[in-house]
Order: sequence, then structure tokens, then C-alpha cells
Amino acid sequence: MLRCAVAKQLNGFHLDASFVAGPDEIVAIVGPNGAGKTTLLRIIAGLETPDAGAIEVDGEAWWGGPGEPVPAESRGVGYVPQGALLFPHMTVRDNVAFGVPKGEAAGVASWLERLDLTAIADKHPAELSGGQAQLVAFARAHATSPRVLCLDEPLASVDVANRTAVRRILRRELRSGSRYRVLVTHDPFEAAALADRIVVLEDGLVVQDGPIDELRSRPRSPYVASLVGVNLFYGMSRSGRIDLADGFELISASAPDGPVLATVHPRAVALFAERPSGSPRNVWEGRVASVEPSLDQLRLVLDGPIRLVAEVTRDGGRAFPEGARVWISLKASEVSAYSR
Repeated sequence: MLRCAVAKQLNGFHLDASFVAGPDEIVAIVGPNGAGKTTLLRIIAGLETPDAGAIEVDGEAWWGGPGEPVPAESRGVGYVPQGALLFPHMTVRDNVAFGVPKGEAAGVASWLERLDLTAIADKHPAELSGGQAQLVAFARAHATSPRVLCLDEPLASVDVANRTAVRRILRRELRSGSRYRVLVTHDPFEAAALADRIVVLEDGLVVQDGPIDELRSRPRSPYVASLVGVNLFYGMSRSGRIDLADGFELISASAPDGPVLATVHPRAVALFAERPSGSPRNVWEGRVASVEPSLDQLRLVLDGPIRLVAEVTRDGGRAFPEGARVWISLKASEVSAYSR
């Protein structure tokens, strides 16, 4: 088991984060810029020193135990920094072989083949694409058979055209090993594609930790809600009526009594030019604050008693330009509420 609970003060920023990782899972640390993700990863790798806390791998104390801290070079960590940072004067083959004991060249050749790098083995980093460079860095980290593999934004430097192919290779190789695997990303799609569990870091604190399905169904903060693409509200529920902080009320078909969080998927929000009739329990008038086009839909940010996002088809969105008045409708069954 990998156990990490550390604190560090850095230029006015305070990191105080903890998580546990098993050898059979891939953990993604997700958060906005400046949340402390890279600092946490570098602490695990031994490249940053925490002010307090403990790091333990398979019962061995790397930091915070009774003995001396284990230095970075003795931890057995494979670290892939953002941007790969290959040795520019070395070939691909020599970069992958860096740190591999003499006599284990066969392992280097194996990694070159597994990651489709054999054809470019004699090239230098300046001749590589971003995706190729990232795979070389990944192979270099793997070739030393590390106990812990740390990846910092592994797809950030990969162009869109090659990202799917590189992601597929990374996912295959990450899932083939039994070592501890921790990656940092700000991209929820990347985290969902590569990881089994997601640790969400905001302002140096862990605000949620769980599988992606749990984050989708029960986000615990506005950032997590935006990450998974749902509207989130805080309120006090009684008999299915949720009183929000601004005095507005939402009706839910299944809200427990007490302090709750309530989510509404943008696709569940129905829009009308005139007040709708029928059975919806939540109806109010608002205004289209902004329209954000996507590939096949429109995201409308709606102002009113509460602010929320709706997703509509491009055809449906033509009736609701920015500034338009609009009636908003939600079925009670579409308001999912759970205890805070």
C-alpha cells in the first residue's frame, strides 16, 4: 500500500493532502492550476521535502518514520515530468537506457518495441513529436522497474491528432503492471480514461476521493461539479423541498431531510419561450446570460433566482440567444439530492 499524508508551505501556498493507493489501481490527482498537484507528486518522488507528514510504501517509511528519510535516488520512483524533459544530446535508445543497470539492454529493447519506438531509436529529442517524446519519457521511467510510477500531465504536450493513440498506449501499459501508479492531470476525460480512482485537490486540500462514477453522481464541490459537467446546489431539505441559500426552492423526488447537495444535469433543463403547462414541479423565469457553442450542442448559462447551465441542440438553441428571456423547467425526478 502507498500511503501519503503531507503538508508543505510554499510561497504563501499551503498544501495539506493525504490519500492511499493500492497496487491494483491507478490514481489520478486532479485539480485546477495552482491546486498543488505537481508539488504533491514531487514530494512522493523525493524531489520536494514536506514540512510535516508521512509517506509509506509497503510498510517502509520514506518520510516521517523513526529513521532517516529515504532519498529520491533510493525510492525506486519512475518520474515522468510535464514536457518529458529528455536529454537532448542522447538518442531515444540512450534516453530509455538511462539509469538501467548494465547487462539489461534486452529490457530497453523490449520497451522500445512495446511503445512503438524502435523505428526512431537512433533519433534525438529535437526530431520527435510531442507524443513520441512523451512515450520515450514513459519508457525511460518504466525501464528501471520502479516501485512507484509518477506521471505529471502525461498528455499535455501531445497534439490533439495523436492524443488518442498515445492515451491508448499509456492506458495499456499502466494497466499491465502491478506497481503503484499515480498521475497528475487537469483534464477529467484523461483522468477517466486512465485512472481507477480520482483524488480531487483544490487549494492544497483533498475535497473528494473516489471512482469517476461517484464524482459524477455525487460531486462534493462546485469545482468537481464543473469537472463532471453538472449543476450543483447547496441547501436544506425537508419533505423533498430544498431551501437554497438565496431563498429559492427546488423540489426533488428523493431528497433526504437535512443539509444536502443537489445536482441537475444540463440536459435535464427544459427551456420555453412561454410559461409551460403540465407536471414539472420546478418552473421559473430567467435570462440567457451567455451561449457557449460545442461540437453538436449549445451550453446556455442561465441567470435568474438561481444560476445554472442548460444543454440544448443547436436547432433548439436558436430560439434563445444571449439576453433572451426564457422559462426554465425541471422535473422533480431530475433533481438528485444527497446528504452533505
